[in-house]
Amino acid sequence: MSPSTQEGWWCVVAVNGGYKFYNYVSGPSKVLGTTGSEGNARTAMYDATNIPDGTSTTFYYHTTGWNVNANAFRTDEGGNNYWNNRSDYLALWNSSAAVGNDAGSAFVFEEITLDNYKNKCAVLTGKDRIGTGLFYYPQTVSDQVDAILSEEGITEEPTTVEGWFSLYQTLQNEALQAKIKAVLQSFNKPVAGKNYAIQNYTGSYMYAGGVTAGSYINAQNALSLAAVWTLEAGDSDGQYRFKNKLTGLYITGKTGNASTNFTLGEIGGETEDEFAMQITSNNLAGTVTIGDLPHPWYYRPNTNNLISWEEEDKTNWKFVEIADDEYVDLLFGYYQDLYGILPGATEGAAYTKALDVYNSNRTVENAKSVCNAMKANVENNYYRFQSYATDRTNTMGVNADQTGAKTYDMSKSDAGLVWKLVPVEDGFKLQNVNSGKYLGPVEGGKDKNASLFDLKEGAKFTISKNSDGAFILKDGNGRQVFNETNGNLNYWFTGDASVWHIYQATDIEVLLTAAGDAAYATTYLPFAVSEVSGATAYTGAYNAANSTLDMTETTAIPANTGVVLKGTADATTAVLTIGEAAEATSGLTGTLTPITLADDTRANYLVLGTNEGAIGFYKPSANVASIPANKAYLANATQATQAVALNFGGTPTGITGIEAADGDSNAPVYDITGRRVNGTAKGGIYIQNGRKFIVK
Repeated sequence: MSPSTQEGWWCVVAVNGGYKFYNYVSGPSKVLGTTGSEGNARTAMYDATNIPDGTSTTFYYHTTGWNVNANAFRTDEGGNNYWNNRSDYLALWNSSAAVGNDAGSAFVFEEITLDNYKNKCAVLTGKDRIGTGLFYYPQTVSDQVDAILSEEGITEEPTTVEGWFSLYQTLQNEALQAKIKAVLQSFNKPVAGKNYAIQNYTGSYMYAGGVTAGSYINAQNALSLAAVWTLEAGDSDGQYRFKNKLTGLYITGKTGNASTNFTLGEIGGETEDEFAMQITSNNLAGTVTIGDLPHPWYYRPNTNNLISWEEEDKTNWKFVEIADDEYVDLLFGYYQDLYGILPGATEGAAYTKALDVYNSNRTVENAKSVCNAMKANVENNYYRFQSYATDRTNTMGVNADQTGAKTYDMSKSDAGLVWKLVPVEDGFKLQNVNSGKYLGPVEGGKDKNASLFDLKEGAKFTISKNSDGAFILKDGNGRQVFNETNGNLNYWFTGDASVWHIYQATDIEVLLTAAGDAAYATTYLPFAVSEVSGATAYTGAYNAANSTLDMTETTAIPANTGVVLKGTADATTAVLTIGEAAEATSGLTGTLTPITLADDTRANYLVLGTNEGAIGFYKPSANVASIPANKAYLANATQATQAVALNFGGTPTGITGIEAADGDSNAPVYDITGRRVNGTAKGGIYIQNGRKFIVK
């Protein structure tokens, strides 16, 4: 702070490695001296020719940790007896801590020059910011200030330091300042209806930290759509509303009171949504203070958010107008970051056409067309999520009863590992296609596991890429999805298990079981199949006697349609391409969730199996505990039918019994350790119906 009188001017003279202090008013006949010790010490002006014993008049410079521009002074070179501010007295503190981080022993020097006080006068009269930029005064304002000064007899600029200092004292008169400040309210303000980015004193951009009401206003180095604000004229003159371009919400909160957190919200209610702009002595050129004093908008760096606090350098705000073409670029970049990073989002004729149109004519409408094309691709795609962790099961699926998440070894034969990304505002909901349910929020703790919910209760997730190209999934609480060692999905933010591969799921593999001169399986999937390789797919229809299922070959399979797959005797796997298929009917139904079989309900189902080598649909034998997910069967609610033969266009398969005695192609599959698995991998050895087989 500049001294208000010339008693605050000092001449510092270097003497024998130290410094002596002479006051401008007292003149060279008196020198500054300190006598006494610690808090009882006092500093005063002494006759330079008659210094009392025990009085120090030479002081030695030392750096201080409080501020890089500050200095500390001690009474003896090499000692620790430092000047210290004690109860408004300049006393001493005999401690090395004085030069640590103590403001009371830190002194900042400001050189007294003509330009120094000339600049201070310019600030008090607004002459420091005459121009055409935002928060500058137009020349008409400068002329009005000159007229006010002329009324006070101030018509010429001083030519000496003393003259400028005298003018500086005059300009601080409260009545004169009131007149000048009334004129200085007419500075160049932002234009209502235009888009602006708002920078804090560090140059960072203030942005919407979320997309819902109550989200904080945070700061980031990069300019993004979330950091663009449309200024709207308030209901009161000189007041503005700040509407975020991404969320459509407004900055709300109360200024004038300390420590208010500003958040996003709707217009109206008990919180303020209109804020005035004013230029104060703390503002740098081209910046403004926003809100009511003494606690206007303030950027708090330690919490990275916008609050109200005491006016100082952290209340300087700069506005950068966002031109229409720059806004379009930011909008397009936002869509790219939201959808374009996902596999398969930037493919297809619709996307290519929309992108070509945008590149030739960059408008908001054309950017949205590209967005809609990417969004449609994501909505129509299926995905698998595999964490980077290799020391645990790492592919996202659901648990056995489909109430919660679980990770498994990656397998293309497990439809339970396939998910859809359902776009919602500024993010996605993750739907497991087999269960039809949505992943819930994650919690911290090894034993915590994300549950599955309906659409409304499912959590919203944001998806981004890190510097290594890995995907990061965060729920609506900002918690990062983590693949726990026990297979749970919970919250943590470091390590390979906290980042994910996202693969586009383009096909599903179905394990075939040999029976006679062919290999068979059934399948029932929640998505359509456009092509089958490694086997032939058949729908079925009962003959007139309901004793045989007439099989019809099909090249495509609609969603939720039961089929039988038939391959050569040595075939082990059929590959089904996920795509589109025309509607078709089949006498086969199926299940997306496991069906537990009990003695009193077992005959309600006929499952694919063999009896004495004959393939057909039979009542499940007693050793068949359940019908696995994604298997087809014949409904037999009346329990009247015990077995059904299959007619593949020739002689129907012979039926020699009423139960699948030789095994069941729907039976569970186990690895060689006896652990039940949901899928198989190429080259793996597995067991089904008591028989070993190798997946080729």
